[in-house]
Amino acid sequence: RSPNMQIFKTIWTGERLSPRRRLLYSMWRPPTDGRTFGVQTVDVTSLLECIKKRNDASSGPKITITHALSKGIGTIALDEKYDLNGHFFMGRFLRHRTKDVGVLVTARDGKDLGAVKISSIDRKTLKEISAEVKAYAEAFRRQEENTDHKKASNVLSSLPFFMIRAVVDVVGFLNNRLGIPTKGYPSQEFPMGRLIISSLMTYGVDIAFPPLVASMHMPAAVVISAVHSKVVVFEGKPAVRKVVNLCWTFDHRFSDGVDLAKIAIEVRNLFENPEALFL
Repeated sequence: RSPNMQIFKTIWTGERLSPRRRLLYSMWRPPTDGRTFGVQTVDVTSLLECIKKRNDASSGPKITITHALSKGIGTIALDEKYDLNGHFFMGRFLRHRTKDVGVLVTARDGKDLGAVKISSIDRKTLKEISAEVKAYAEAFRRQEENTDHKKASNVLSSLPFFMIRAVVDVVGFLNNRLGIPTKGYPSQEFPMGRLIISSLMTYGVDIAFPPLVASMHMPAAVVISAVHSKVVVFEGKPAVRKVVNLCWTFDHRFSDGVDLAKIAIEVRNLFENPEALFL
């Protein structure tokens, strides 16, 4: 027998499938989704103590754990030694000069969602980050007409349904792939930076993985879960500590999974020894 006939026989002979397996295989398609998911439990006891101390000692915008986690995660994940802080275009990787993070904000009991872009998050104090998020959230929740979110919502409301996806895809490509701001459907260049952070603390959610929306052209997103007390090993002994879950969604086609593992280690070390965040 020729080798070709043997290969043909190997491919086309096998066990008979049950009706259920025939049904399942008839619907199977080769995977095209490169997303990787990961849950990381972080001890935030020391971080919460630092936040309380800073808030008690000064006036002005209050720092929350979301602000601190956003700064820490963004500073580490978008470091130049990893390949998240940039975008692909024409066969080249274009690295961004600043570390910009999008922090999600809700309105109308969670029925509307916006994002404030914190530019150069690694260079800003937690008080500055808190003030930016607060200012955006107040304008967003008042539904002020001069915000880009409100203007874009008005455009979407006036478009025929069949045109919405095409418009969002084109604007997303211009904003998030080319870095070109748009006016008709108002949005700035890279409107959410290169990392989205969403907090579900107030909803009591323990694990929830954020989506990677195609039109955003984003490589990663993080959900911050609720704070819980948990018995863990601390300094060699059982202790009750405050912990949160960081739930990562990461596109493996954009960068290697080893980057996510290294980022997770750095993030855990920072939040368990958080003094550097307050410098």
